[in-house]
Amino acid sequence: MNSSDCLKRFSQLKALAPGDAARVLDVLGALPPNPNQGGGSTDAALQFNRMLLALAIRAGNAEEVTRLVRVGGDGLRGNLDLAIQLWQGKHDQAAVSLIARPGEYHQGIREWFAPASAYSSNKEDRVLFTREIETGLAGWLTMIAEPAQRFRIECLISSLTDAVGDPAPQRLRRARLAALVERFPAEAPKARVSRNEILLALGSEGTAAVPLTNEYVAAIGKQTFAQLLPLRDNSSVKSAERDDALVTEILIRRAMQFALEESGDASLWIQQMESMHTAAIGNQESRATSMLREMAPWYSALLLRRIVELPVDQRVQPARQALAAARILLDAKQYDNYDLAVALAVTSQAAAGDGTALDRWLDGLPPNMRANYAARAKGHIGYQLRALKQPPLCGKEYDTSRRALLAAILMDTTTMERQMASEEAQKYAWDIQVYLLVFGNAQNGGLFTDDDLIAAIDMIPANHPNRAEFLVKKATLIEARDATPEEILTAYDIAEAAASGKAKSVNVVRSYRVRYLAGKGRRMDEAVAIAKTIDLDHLGQKQKSQIQALLQRTAARENKEK
Repeated sequence: MNSSDCLKRFSQLKALAPGDAARVLDVLGALPPNPNQGGGSTDAALQFNRMLLALAIRAGNAEEVTRLVRVGGDGLRGNLDLAIQLWQGKHDQAAVSLIARPGEYHQGIREWFAPASAYSSNKEDRVLFTREIETGLAGWLTMIAEPAQRFRIECLISSLTDAVGDPAPQRLRRARLAALVERFPAEAPKARVSRNEILLALGSEGTAAVPLTNEYVAAIGKQTFAQLLPLRDNSSVKSAERDDALVTEILIRRAMQFALEESGDASLWIQQMESMHTAAIGNQESRATSMLREMAPWYSALLLRRIVELPVDQRVQPARQALAAARILLDAKQYDNYDLAVALAVTSQAAAGDGTALDRWLDGLPPNMRANYAARAKGHIGYQLRALKQPPLCGKEYDTSRRALLAAILMDTTTMERQMASEEAQKYAWDIQVYLLVFGNAQNGGLFTDDDLIAAIDMIPANHPNRAEFLVKKATLIEARDATPEEILTAYDIAEAAASGKAKSVNVVRSYRVRYLAGKGRRMDEAVAIAKTIDLDHLGQKQKSQIQALLQRTAARENKEK
């Protein structure tokens, strides 16, 4: 942080009394600006002027405020944070004079709306939407004569992050922006820059702007990330061009998101992925690869969530689009892209209800992509699913959708059979219980929690061939919690009832019941009695060994007692 920034922050401190601000202003106002204050790339005089202006506002010196705004000229125009401070200080005309012209972006547009990973910014310096701003906004807007500019400023200020606690507004940001979205068709300006700024503001809160999806698509036209990459953070490009490139990039992100949220359509996202992939092969390899790696997991998670939220008969098309996205990822040069490709390909087809579609797709892949897929698909799909641990799928509000996705994976027999036949499953002699264990592993970075797994198992229909095995897993999860013995044994009763008529399933359920009774349940005699009824040929090696060991210990003890 340079010295001008430090002084500016000091001048804006609310603890600075107006009288003290006036005295500091008198002292500093008599000094010429130090050309070294702003650093090598900063206009020191302008920074110094902004600091004096902040002091004048704090001191309530209207005459000095007017003078300093006039001196600042074009260097201050478009500084909306400063305009808000002027409005709050009752310097209305000075505030209006700082509004950007219709063909200009407001200063600091990247700090307002850019993703945190794209640009660093001092978020603590941002103005928050307070009750004071909420109360005064309508009056401030009357000072702006042009209706289109008035709507523009209303949208930008309304998009400010809500203050919390006592200063919090009555109407929160999502509600404010949703109301403005409804007014957009009638009141939005035609000027491209102003219109784009408004779309940035309205799209800054979740899905409030989804009704304007077509407006976002129209705003970006045929522009792609690949075209914008050479302009991003390029000091040889004019600031206005960099701002325009950043705005377009954010609008593309919003257009992709809203298209998925509205209808599950991933076509725009895939087009942009293709553009990044093409750029990654050319002279923008580093930036394109980084951007692809950053965005692909987020949009993949959103696509999967939307597939499972759609009616069953509408899932096929987005599931095909998921495979198209996975194909691009498999042709990339990073292993985490391959993990994501596997996760996206497997789960999307299971979510659409046709795991066999994955096998047909794999058969059509070029050798290099098939090799990349095989290299990461040797083990449990749960490992690859960690790449999908993203807000569009992991948020608390998406619990139902996430659990429906897990249920779809479990219910698809082709997916399950493929997983149980994987290299790792064969090496370690997995059974379904071990397979399910890895799913409920969110504490170690997994996508699903144990609660998700229990809820997903409850969604399995009664006629599913593996339902009894799933219910055994549910019983073991209940057992691991602070459940009563009655609750645990009831869970095993339900699992055994579901296994009725299936010898293998019945024996599997009983082996797990025996394990509980002989251990935590402390009912050894009952455990031994059930163990003697189990046909060991129906068990996996681990369960078989456990039952055999129990019976051998029991026999040894009985012989000793004779």
